[in-house]
Formats: sequence, C-alpha cells, structure tokens
Amino acid sequence: MPVLMSGTQRRPFEGLLDQLAMRTLSGLAGRELDEVDLPEQDLVEDRRPLAPRGTLSEILSGEQFDSLPEWLELCGERRIHPALLPAAMQWGQGPRFLQAIGPRGLWLMQQNPEWHDLLSASSAAEVWETGTPRQRAEWLAAQEPEPALELLRAVWKQENAETRALLLASLKEREALELGLSDRSKKVRTVAAQGLWRFADHPLVIEWLETLARDQPPAASPGFELTFWGLGEKAGWLAQLAALAPLGAFQVPRGEWRDALMQGFSRATLAQQRQDWALGLLRAGSQEEELFRLLSWEDRETLLLSGPPAWEWYGLHRPFSPALAAKVWRELQILTQGRHDWDTAKALRSLAHGFSVKLSLEQGWPEGSPHWRYWNSAVEKMLELHSFRRRMHEEMA
Repeated sequence: MPVLMSGTQRRPFEGLLDQLAMRTLSGLAGRELDEVDLPEQDLVEDRRPLAPRGTLSEILSGEQFDSLPEWLELCGERRIHPALLPAAMQWGQGPRFLQAIGPRGLWLMQQNPEWHDLLSASSAAEVWETGTPRQRAEWLAAQEPEPALELLRAVWKQENAETRALLLASLKEREALELGLSDRSKKVRTVAAQGLWRFADHPLVIEWLETLARDQPPAASPGFELTFWGLGEKAGWLAQLAALAPLGAFQVPRGEWRDALMQGFSRATLAQQRQDWALGLLRAGSQEEELFRLLSWEDRETLLLSGPPAWEWYGLHRPFSPALAAKVWRELQILTQGRHDWDTAKALRSLAHGFSVKLSLEQGWPEGSPHWRYWNSAVEKMLELHSFRRRMHEEMA
C-alpha cells in the first residue's frame, strides 16, 4: 500500500480508491469480489496541446452542432480534451475528427462496439467474413481484379440485393458488371448498368448512345431501378438511359424531351462527378442542390454572383468572398422589408456560416418595416450563429 500511494515507485491506478472501498464493503458483507479482466490501459501518450473546451462543449451538447466541421478545421494540430472525448464519439467522423481525437480516442473506440464503425478494419479475414457491407465493399475494391471477382462469385447467391449492389459497385471489371446485368433485382441491374458506361464497345452501351442521339425514348423500358419526378412512362425510360450513359462535352438539352434529358443527365453528372456538366445544367435552369454541391468554390461564386438571390444555395457555400458577402447583405436588407416567406426564413440561419466572423452584421436591419416582426426571429437565429462562430474563432486563435 505505501508503494501505491507514495514514493518513487508510485504508478497511476485510476479507480484505485473505489476498488479498495468495494473490497472493504464486500469483506464486511462476507463476500469476496471476483477478479475481472480490465481492458488494456491507454498507455499511448499524445503530447499535442489541448484545444479549448468552451465552444466545443456547446457544440457537443447539441447547440450550434453544424459548426463542428469548422471547429475541427480550427483545431489544427491540437487535440480534443479527454473529458469531451466520449461525447465527441457520438457525433464525429472523417479524417479531421480522427486526427483531433488522437491515440486516446482511438483506444476508446476499441473499447466500445458502438464506435467500431468509426475505425477501418484491418484484418482481411475479419473484414470479408464479419465486416459491415460497406466495409466489405471497400475491402473488395482494394483487391486485385481476378481474386475480387472470384470472391464476389462465391458469395453472390447468398447475399441480399442491397449487399450485392454494394459489393458490385466497388468493382470496375466488365465481367463483374455483366454478372449483375442478369440479376433478378432492379437495384443490382441498375448498379451494373451504371458501371458499364466506361466500356464504349459494349453492345448495351452502343444501343443507349444510338437512342440518345435520336433524342427519342427507347421502344421499351430499360428495366432499371431509376425513378424520376413528374415524368411520364416513356419520358422516364429516356431519363433512365440519359442517367446511365457516358457524358461527353456539355450540350444544353433541348426539344420535346428536354425535361427528361435534364433529369437524366443530372443523375449522370452526379454519378460521373462532372463539374462542367453540373455548371452547364445549373445555368440551363436546373435547381438540383446536389449539382451545386459538386461545383468548385470558384464556380459556385461565379454562379451566385451572376444570378438572382439563391437563399438555399447561399447556405451551402462557404466562405463568401467580399463581393458575394456584399451582394447577399444587400439582398437581405431588401428581403426583410417585404412580406414573410417561411421557406426563405428557414434558410437564413445557414447564411451565418458564409459571412466572415470579422464582419459586423448587427446593424442596418429594417426594424421599422411593417413586416419586420415576421423576420425578426429568423434574423436573430442567424446573428446568434454568427456571434457563436466569432467566439469560436477567438477561443481557438
């Protein structure tokens, strides 16, 4: 006991006094406690400085939670305070998060099965046999083509449609995709067809391209699991082909089937990650939010500066350039003098993420407007978030 409590041989033993108390009580009760295997102690040292706890505590409690990505960016080479790690595990993900939690956080993950998905499994046998479908798909994608195809064939009939589709999407080989084309599930057939666009000499791809070149729907349904809003049956067939075909240089969809082509090409643009098509479709009138997310920061700026007010898209773009900040500020003053609109009011709070924290947004509002009382609450929420971000930057400086 003296060695444990004092002297040069002292070692940290968290919970020692609690265990001594429990053993004393159990002795008085005439019971002997069973020995239990404690988890391996967290012996990895992390000498990085601790990040301040203040604003992160508010974020993890549910307040201003959408500021977590920005907090992690400001965190830099620091680490999350150990007292906040359990709460952070409930919400965090991604490379910046893993960097911020450090070795102690990774050790904690290993102790709680609910946090295991935040880690990448490393054992091949474990991943393929017991991993989640997504982990198995990621592991399969990293294998050599021929062994990967053999593994897929071996488990194909025993997997459900969701898992077959996920595993198939991880492979790029023609033979694997052709395996999926004859599957009984529309979802699996669709994944197979989406992958075939890179094989221009495939008979099915040639047929799609000929049909699209005529700007006319195919004679029959392609039979894929793709649905499109507001289109008739034949227009839906054409949209399915447009969604699966390879994209060349951008061309504005025109003619009788324009709506079908716009929707189909939007889906193809997202699947093939084509920023040029995303910008072209948005300029042609598309309102697809996901297309806007695909754009580079510079293209978003150009689109927003040259167009009418776009409150939903403003909230997806950060940070604003000085020119865009001035434009949005002017539009806000005009907007809040007019009649109230619930959808636009809900979008205002997210604008606070775009404005620089160095700007003052508290002054200049049309508080004398007869409609101000309808906008007041939405504007207050926007200013509250902007103020919180300013505190966060000052704390993390």
